Amino acid sequence: MAVHVVPPLLAELRALHPGLVVELAATDSTEDLLHRAADVAIRVAPLTQKALVARTLPEVELGLFRAAGLAEPADLVSAPFIDDDRIGQIAPWLAARGLAAPRNVVLRTDDALVQIAAIAAGMGVGLCQAGIAARLGFVRVLREVTVQMPCAVAMHEDQRASPAVRALFDHLVAGLPGALKGRPTRPR
Repeated sequence: MAVHVVPPLLAELRALHPGLVVELAATDSTEDLLHRAADVAIRVAPLTQKALVARTLPEVELGLFRAAGLAEPADLVSAPFIDDDRIGQIAPWLAARGLAAPRNVVLRTDDALVQIAAIAAGMGVGLCQAGIAARLGFVRVLREVTVQMPCAVAMHEDQRASPAVRALFDHLVAGLPGALKGRPTRPR
């Protein structure tokens, strides 16, 4: 999200507020907003911290995708597959949908950016956000296999008084739903 979804929104925001400087921490770690580890966070996990201002956004759709140049696989078990490594979330995700674990794993990595790059390079089928896949021209594999991830923008309640933080928060809340679906952003 920090590479494919957020930068166009930040470019729009900079056009509206040229003096604004944003520090973007691209991490899957949950930053502690209560202790000011970040001013604003995009969360794709249920919110657990109190004293936060949060706006729930539409869920983020994930699915299985391949590059347009990679042949349609006959089945997922034998298809070249991009899997996670230590996290071990993809196999249970597939099993919960009644799918056998792929046997032709061509790459294992926990880094979502590397997974997306490997899909784009035509290495195999992999898990990706549907909006990012649309933006990159990926082709859906097994259309019925999908998962919805929660999504919210959050900030500490004390940050509401900061015009810069509030501008970022409001812009993300307004722009993320379309950007997450792969729609181009436009300056407002």
